[in-house]
Amino acid sequence: MAQPYVLGTGMTPEEINSAKYSKALNTYGRNVLIRVFQWLYKGGQKPYKEYFLSKYGPDEFEAAFKFSDQRLQIERDPVEEFDITLLSILLQWMCGLNDNKEDSESQRILTFMGTLRSWRNEFSHRQLLFTEKELESRLGKIETLCENMLRTAGKLSGQTPQAVKQFSKQIVQGLKCLRERSHLEIQSRIELEEIYRQYYKVFLTTWAFYSGAAKKPSLVFTNIILIEDTSYLVGEASSFGARHLDTVSRQTPLRNVDVCDILNETNSRGTLPDILILSGDGGIGKSMLLKYLLEEWTEDLRNVKGLDIYKFFLYAEIKQNDISSFEELLKSLLQRTRQAMNITFERLRDLVLELPLLIVLDGFDEFNENSHKLVRNVLALRGTSVRIVITTRPTYTQKLNTMVPKNKNVLNLVLQGVSLAHHKEYITKVFRTLISENDEAERELIEFYKLFPRFQEMLGETLNIPLILNFLALLWINCPDKVGNLSTVSEIFSVLQELLCDKLISRLDFKGLHDTEELCRMFDIYYCEIAFKTLINREFVLAKSTVTKLKMKCQELGLPTDEVLSSYFSITRRWNSFSLEIGYQFFHKRMQEYSAAKHVASFILRSARLHEENVIMKVLTERELHSLREGQLAATKEMKHDGLQQDNALDGSESESDSSTQSEAEAGSESKALAEFSELKEHDGKDVCYIPPTGQDVHEKVASSLESLRPKYESLQNKYEQIQKTVCKSVLWRGFPSSLFQQHNHSSQGHCRSSSENELKNDNDSQISSESESKSLEVCRPKGNLLNKSQKQTDSSAEILDKVFASDNESDSESKSEIDTKLETKSKSNSGSTTGTHSDSNDSDSDSTSSSSDSTESSSNDSETEPFGEYVSDSQKRIVFSQRYANLLLHIAGVIWETDKTKLKRFITEIIEIIEGNNLEFQSPIIRATTYYQTTSSWNGMKILEVVKETHNHPAVVKLVSKAMCRYASMNKNWAVRESVVGTLKPVLEKMQQIPEAIRIEVDLISSLIPHLNTTLHYISQKDVYVNISLTGDLYRPESQRGESDDILQALIYEGSLCKLISFHGCVSASKMKCLPRTLLSLKLRMTLDELRAFCLCWESSSNLYLLEIVLIIDEEVDPKDLPTLTQNIGDVMLNIVTLVTDENAQWAADIATSICWDTTSPKFLYPKTRLTTTGMEVIIKRISENVRLPYEWSIFIWSSQQLSNGDCARLLQKARQDYREKSFVHYSAAPV
Repeated sequence: MAQPYVLGTGMTPEEINSAKYSKALNTYGRNVLIRVFQWLYKGGQKPYKEYFLSKYGPDEFEAAFKFSDQRLQIERDPVEEFDITLLSILLQWMCGLNDNKEDSESQRILTFMGTLRSWRNEFSHRQLLFTEKELESRLGKIETLCENMLRTAGKLSGQTPQAVKQFSKQIVQGLKCLRERSHLEIQSRIELEEIYRQYYKVFLTTWAFYSGAAKKPSLVFTNIILIEDTSYLVGEASSFGARHLDTVSRQTPLRNVDVCDILNETNSRGTLPDILILSGDGGIGKSMLLKYLLEEWTEDLRNVKGLDIYKFFLYAEIKQNDISSFEELLKSLLQRTRQAMNITFERLRDLVLELPLLIVLDGFDEFNENSHKLVRNVLALRGTSVRIVITTRPTYTQKLNTMVPKNKNVLNLVLQGVSLAHHKEYITKVFRTLISENDEAERELIEFYKLFPRFQEMLGETLNIPLILNFLALLWINCPDKVGNLSTVSEIFSVLQELLCDKLISRLDFKGLHDTEELCRMFDIYYCEIAFKTLINREFVLAKSTVTKLKMKCQELGLPTDEVLSSYFSITRRWNSFSLEIGYQFFHKRMQEYSAAKHVASFILRSARLHEENVIMKVLTERELHSLREGQLAATKEMKHDGLQQDNALDGSESESDSSTQSEAEAGSESKALAEFSELKEHDGKDVCYIPPTGQDVHEKVASSLESLRPKYESLQNKYEQIQKTVCKSVLWRGFPSSLFQQHNHSSQGHCRSSSENELKNDNDSQISSESESKSLEVCRPKGNLLNKSQKQTDSSAEILDKVFASDNESDSESKSEIDTKLETKSKSNSGSTTGTHSDSNDSDSDSTSSSSDSTESSSNDSETEPFGEYVSDSQKRIVFSQRYANLLLHIAGVIWETDKTKLKRFITEIIEIIEGNNLEFQSPIIRATTYYQTTSSWNGMKILEVVKETHNHPAVVKLVSKAMCRYASMNKNWAVRESVVGTLKPVLEKMQQIPEAIRIEVDLISSLIPHLNTTLHYISQKDVYVNISLTGDLYRPESQRGESDDILQALIYEGSLCKLISFHGCVSASKMKCLPRTLLSLKLRMTLDELRAFCLCWESSSNLYLLEIVLIIDEEVDPKDLPTLTQNIGDVMLNIVTLVTDENAQWAADIATSICWDTTSPKFLYPKTRLTTTGMEVIIKRISENVRLPYEWSIFIWSSQQLSNGDCARLLQKARQDYREKSFVHYSAAPV
């Protein structure tokens, strides 16, 4: 029976063992012969040939060296290149071994040499294969022979025992490594294969119970767009967050990277990078790509070039929190290998680093304290054969680059998802994977493709995200009736979550549990609450405590736990030493973000204070603090409980048992107090998502409205002070106002230290306790360079709490003031009673902590103590929104849009306040989301202008609003509204001129803007910026205005801005074609038929000009027969044919559509006038369907008019699809022109 191949080698284990045996003979055995020859050579400094000839003569030389290549080697004199045969001849003739036949030492060397040579000949002639045991035996014989030969030759040549022993040790060590490496490669491969076959599978569905849900990545993997990000080669980022390709230097052109060549791509220096950073938005395919590489390595598919050279492929998900070093990663993956080899982990580590090693870390943006250390440790690994691949969202790309050691080469690649050309390929693979029957999959695909143009229109570049394509396909298969109306990402997630709940209800009903709809909806609300808590705590794999809470909720609702959890979460598989651990996680981080946003939005929509303050900041601030403190309190209890259990198990002492009982009683009383507090809290009965507050929030609520809890407040404050250092550490990590804890830190540091020491007195690991205390105190100490100096001396704890948490009840201000005074007095009292002792006994600690704080600014790369945030705000009323909140806010906008559109304007205003107050990068998803909801909402567009007038003084808002205004103006048919928007847009353009670091200017030109736009273009031409000018807002621009478009193009050419132009969309006369520079990146033109003829001549003479798209406007004078002759010369340029259709010219329009050269890849447009009715539509559809055979990826867009209702068009197209399904496909859209 044939032996299986060892993956990655193309060889059987026996063949690998034979290769190792050959290396032992021809490397280590030959090295011994070389050293023996050097020791015994009798010729001194004479060349070998000269010495031989002087002693034996030419005839003997010819007899001894029968082959010409041997004679040539001796003449060149490179002894290190001599093979075993040639060395044997030299030893006999030039070392006197043949002359001393009576000498026993010489004869022993000849015997050893003959044995080694016979082994080599036997292996060469017979092609021997060895088992692992046989190899071990043969290597042992070679080792013994080499040691004896060196010992004998050393004695014969007079070498010192130390020299002989040293070289012999090198040979023995080399043979030992050979045995270990051989064993290591085989054993590790077997172990890693077993683990990775569980790891690399992907889930295309959002629930674990789906039949065959886990699939191999190769079944659906489609080539994705990879572009090199060279922005890190031209300087540091202006602010923390995503770096965009628009900032790339012109001297460093972008380049596309093929996935199959990803490991062979070189950096700017022309060398293979040590570290490959792959960045991309959530769902773009980062994890899919890594799992594809993992499958390629495990199954030895050899589609990715250069992957097969790596003997080790170590994979880890950074969201896991149990691995903090490279050594721990090895322990988790190669435990059995180490035991089988009977070596230490230190030795295992050294062996692994000596061989080609590829380390792949997925999801740096999801790091925690432990995995952050792992990344630092891995990046610092030394070794020329070590390469690292890390994925992250763009928001953490800069941080990751700053962590890379200076001696490492880095290549940054940006994933841009599945290209437009590969959408259908990817969707086809997904359908065929999810639907087992091919015929059914094909039928579903055909129907799904009919809606795809509409998805492209509404979702745009979002469709490049594989996750969104997955969800659309999944929804189409399970609930096709809900897919047709989807127009935003938030709607997709909303329908998907409804599907989860509906699936659960139907499954429970099938199993005999009826009337569970209300219970499942209640769990769905709790699911959103858990999503928010885990997102805030960066808990991307559900902790055991979270899973316990979910199970308790299921029991409370009377729902089966396994059914519910498998419906809402996907399964995680982690290999821990000898066992496979099963856990739960959200199907995707974007799913977690949407559910969290739904939870926050529900609170915002219920809030009665919507117009009094920025609810978003308040809700997220309070909720994050609630969640943090709740998590830290639970962690502290668990640590205490574990420590006491260990002490009891070791000592069994009665006092420790009493202490444990007392601790549990205290915990129980505290939980009871919090439960009573939750019952007493006056809140809306519908607020089922309310998070019971703990710690400092208890202080505020007692002070504002709950006089009955005054005694409990005192006891809770003591407990809060005990865990304050841990909470403070977490809050500062997450970017909260540091002054929140400033005064309290000064007053109670000593108390925290002493209390913590007493509390952890019974902890076994005193060293860990000490380190934890010192770290906490160091983080709690205020950072001088980040705080408002004026507040350091004036803000008391009560004042700070009052500023951060606004009171719910103004009527209770008097009682609040009294308790705040007590809080301040108590803090000062604690400071006076404990600080002195602390300063006496811990002066050195204070000094070291202070110096550490002072050096914070200089050691910006040291994220070990503050891994969760980069900023601490000076403002007392603002949370610093890091970019990790971007998708959360995007989905909040989506939920509000779906639920209550009347509150959307307020939400947009609050978002802009956050942008202004925290200087967020304007290209963030927050801006994109806000822009979209501004321009597609149903309320009067003039309301947008109110937002503009209030907040257009910030560069980010200026860019946001200008884009929104342009889009709104271009979509609105009312000229009066357009002109009013233009009036608002003019000062926006003026503001653009004051932005020193503008990256891109986007303007939809309207005639009255042209003079001012020229001034703007003159300004931006002096800057190193990119320009995107669009003149397509007015489709029906009169011929008399065509010259104005030419003027804009002329201004661009004159100012030299076209060398930095991204794209130019507009009507341009043929006379300007020759002026276009060949460096133009993208051009979208609208021209008449005559201009197209002139352009084709210009096109032939400007072959280097890259065109993206041409829009051709034709009228009834055009003969349909003339079109193919012209359009076929356009080549691969996307061509849109636009014509205005009425009932009278419907036949002509249909002829135009059927006569177009269909070799181009762009859709064709027919714009109806108001006189087009259902009669005209029927004529067009019938004519096209009978005469054109279109592939499904092509389509004709027939836009609706005022006389055609959506229902009429839908019925017509439905009938056309039924009658002409096999011939054509016509797409309808109800969107206005």
